[in-house]
This record gives sequence, C-alpha cells and structure tokens, in this order.
Amino acid sequence: MAFSETDHFRALERMYAAGPINEMYRPTMVVSLGRAEITINLSEKFFHAARAVHGSVYFKLLDDAAFFAASSYEKEFFVLTTSFTTYLTRPVSGGQMRAVGTVVNQNKTQFISEAVVYNDQDREIGRGSGIFVRSRQPLVKAMGYADPNYSAFIQGLFCGKYQESLFSLSLLKSREKVSYEKRPYHYHYQSC
Repeated sequence: MAFSETDHFRALERMYAAGPINEMYRPTMVVSLGRAEITINLSEKFFHAARAVHGSVYFKLLDDAAFFAASSYEKEFFVLTTSFTTYLTRPVSGGQMRAVGTVVNQNKTQFISEAVVYNDQDREIGRGSGIFVRSRQPLVKAMGYADPNYSAFIQGLFCGKYQESLFSLSLLKSREKVSYEKRPYHYHYQSC
C-alpha cells in the first residue's frame, strides 16, 4: 500500500486513535513531517493522591509525541521506543496538557526525538527524549493505520456518538490483511 506523505500522517493519527489505551485519555493528535502534537483534557482520574497529574501521564504524552514524530518518517514499519528519559518540571492539576514531539536526528537504524509538554497556559511542565527504531511489523497490520473506518468508529466512541450502542470491534488478523468484526457490547462515554 503506497501512501502519500499526507495520507501517511492521517493514517498515523487513525492508528493512534485506535489504540485501546487511548479510550482512557481521549487524546487529539496532529502529525506532520518530523513533528507530532498531542492534547488531552485533564481529569481527576489522572491524579495521584496529592491531587495532581501522575507522572505516568506526562510520560505517555511525551513518549507518544516523540514516537509519532519519528513515525512520520517511516512509512513501512512500526517504530519502537528503545529508551526514553523523562523530566517532570512542574505539577499540573487541571485544564489541558499538550505535548509537542520533534525528530532531532535520524540515521539508517534509529531516530532520536525530543518532546516538551505544556499546560494550558503554554508553560513547560515536562520534557523528554528518546531513541526509536524500526520494527519488523508492517504498519498496515497496526490497528487503524490502513482502515479509515476503524478510526471513525473509535472516534465516535470517544465523542459519545455511540452511547449505549451494541457494537465493539474485535481485531481479526490474517497474513495479508486486517479486518474488523462487530460484536454486541455496551459503551458509556461522555460527550467530547
């Protein structure tokens, strides 16, 4: 499957939305060449006992932004994080978090990306950098990458368009293609 650069960026955005972990975070992401920007709305479900966002949320946003910045250069294979260093510089307990990842170096075997996360006043609250390598898994086998309908369904779930609906998706993998099967299940999501 040959994607244009823009199609590849939109496919990465679909793939990100299709990741089951993002049901909890409900992020938005925009990818361009060597750059990814991710935003989430904060909720108490992300807090530790001192009522501020847990460091794992910082890590997820930083790693994801750096990962997708690196992935913007790789159209054939899924990229993997091999190491990532995180610095939490300021607590946050409300509003939004926005992470911006950029590729700062690349060669035949790896990408080095950095990311900065900001609060909703555009103050830096954390940063990180990581090394990413190409895997052997084709991108077209990743959830949502090659199927725009999959991500539209997932986004509908995130935005509450399928409240009380009787659909879920189970991923069926075959050697050459990925297809999706509808099964009864109840989803209860709030509106975006």
